[in-house]
Amino acid sequence: IAVYGTIKHILHPKALILCSPLFGLLTPMPLVAARLLAKVLATTPLGNLATGTGADRRAAFKGNPLTQSKERFAAMVNGPYKTPTPTFAWIQATFNAIAVISNKKYLKGLKIPVSIVVGEKESVVDRRVYGTWISRWQKQTGLKAKFKIIPGAQHELLNEADRYRNKAITFINQAIKK
Repeated sequence: IAVYGTIKHILHPKALILCSPLFGLLTPMPLVAARLLAKVLATTPLGNLATGTGADRRAAFKGNPLTQSKERFAAMVNGPYKTPTPTFAWIQATFNAIAVISNKKYLKGLKIPVSIVVGEKESVVDRRVYGTWISRWQKQTGLKAKFKIIPGAQHELLNEADRYRNKAITFINQAIKK
């Protein structure tokens, strides 16, 4: 959202510091099939139905892909802001946004510092695409991204166990200072 909003001139930050950004979706089927299915279903009344992906993995602490901190997991699950299961229309909008943020034409205009931190055990978003995105952005702008993988950490870096969260906060503080 931050990269898309910046590229589309909705947001005007001086820099971007991103924790596990959604640059690619992990899909339960081949990506081509997922894109086609989302595109078709998003244009029907089924577009507003939840896909069901991730619902069970986020309901209980054991086996969740978000955090290894029981306390922070409980705060996320029991807090006032629930994370709903994505709808087919949301998935389609996400594919569209990913296409924009990966487009060389748009990347050329993203001339602010970018720092990205991600957990090694990321399983919510596709972390394999970060290298490609960073390389493409650097080539288009001539800028250098800061990138860090936190060994052992999962998706919600700022809600992770302290040993991982502290490393993410250190990375963020270092990015802010430069």
